[in-house]
Amino acid sequence: MQEKIGGMNIPKKEELFYSPVIEWLKDNGFRAIQFMDEFVVGIPSLSMLGIQFIKPCIVGYKKEDDTEVLAVVEVRDSKQLLFDAIGRCAIYRKMGAYSYIAVPKEIGDEITDTSLYRDLGIGLLVIEGKEVKEKVKAESQIPQREEMRNILLSMVKFAIEQK
Repeated sequence: MQEKIGGMNIPKKEELFYSPVIEWLKDNGFRAIQFMDEFVVGIPSLSMLGIQFIKPCIVGYKKEDDTEVLAVVEVRDSKQLLFDAIGRCAIYRKMGAYSYIAVPKEIGDEITDTSLYRDLGIGLLVIEGKEVKEKVKAESQIPQREEMRNILLSMVKFAIEQK
């Protein structure tokens, strides 16, 4: 995705952090999908949220025994956008996904490991260069919105097949 600035297409700064997060997911056994323009994935949510779609930054998928596991990561490079990411992660948790917010080290250093993120079950990934550290561990949750989970799962599996 690109942002138009002064007539030029400039990559959004957040996308610079996608590659290390994808590697972190792979290191943890997930197949990772970065949702850009070529993989348009949106979870229909109009009747539930009043917005047509929510679109995650990165989704990890793996199968453990008979269980399909999802990890959704929202990448944010600004403190002003953290509240939006927390709300999105709360929605993904209702789908039974591990939910993470990934931030650069400058932001992550200001958040303690006993933060509200832990209370909400949302993981916090801190990015420094190509390194990603899990500062707050995400908690699993039994899906409460099975229909939304099934939509996300089918879209993720389709995107993985297309790779």
